[in-house]
Amino acid sequence: LGAKVLQVARLLSKAGVTHIFSTDYRRTQATVAPLAAGYKLEVETYNPRDMRGFIERLSSLPASSVAVVSGHSNTTPGLVLALGGAPVGLETMRGAPSLGEEEYDRLFLITLSDREGAESCVELRYGE
Repeated sequence: LGAKVLQVARLLSKAGVTHIFSTDYRRTQATVAPLAAGYKLEVETYNPRDMRGFIERLSSLPASSVAVVSGHSNTTPGLVLALGGAPVGLETMRGAPSLGEEEYDRLFLITLSDREGAESCVELRYGE
């Protein structure tokens, strides 16, 4: 996990991040810790079981915000879909879209517009 965490921080070091969100799990917190340190930002915790409330929280950010969300294989695809993105190659876990258990290298960039849904959604992969 260590090298990937540093790759995320390096990849997003010039992105102008204004908000960093993570669940309260150690792995998701560790994923964004170097990025938060680089930007001198607090990591804001969200509850992945209250995705509707979290989407409202994201939607209430100022228009110029750049938010990073560190989530889970079984919650991130649902968030991407709810924001209007269309991730490909998903599995199904307990009837819900999911990333593969060993996929830690997928990054979804979603640009939200003033209208409902995503203006664009791009998937990146990082690392080797």
